[in-house]
Amino acid sequence: MGTALHRVVLVGLIALAGCATPPPAPLRVPVLVPAIQPLTAFTLEGRIALRTGDENISGGLRWTRQGSHDHLVLTTPMGGAVAEVLREGERVEVTDHKGQRRVSMAGLAGLDELVGVKLPLDELSWWLAGAVRVGVPHRATRDDEGRLAYLEYADWRIDLRRYQSVGERSLPHKLTVRRGDDFELRLVVDQWQIP
Repeated sequence: MGTALHRVVLVGLIALAGCATPPPAPLRVPVLVPAIQPLTAFTLEGRIALRTGDENISGGLRWTRQGSHDHLVLTTPMGGAVAEVLREGERVEVTDHKGQRRVSMAGLAGLDELVGVKLPLDELSWWLAGAVRVGVPHRATRDDEGRLAYLEYADWRIDLRRYQSVGERSLPHKLTVRRGDDFELRLVVDQWQIP
């Protein structure tokens, strides 16, 4: 009798197993694409053209950034020194081609005052990474590979062109920044160094 009972229980279990729903599939966790962060440490060499109002300036640029420290050297198209900018936190020093130094302790606002035009250095560290500052309203379009191609951000309009591979990153080779009708900055990056 014990064997018959075992058979009945076994048949019942098999029948129940046939009616049971399969165990749920494991949850799929979406793969998150890491957010592109601004460039906080780099050296770039390239060519720059700046138009503000009726002024046009063009030449070479070497820019090194280490956190809140910036060192920019602007040169003529022939390589002669035009200006040097040092920023260490809130201290900004600008040296012109005549060797005259001016210092401000007002950070980037002080730099804008010293050079007479608003230069978006902190925003550029995002744009040069092909990224948008987090939490700021913007409109953007992307290229066929998903990289930032055009951005409207506050009163800035930015075109990013011809990306290049730098280590494991894809960084813009050419960047055009416009604000209104009186500011245009074109930057072509010939060489990147990312630590």
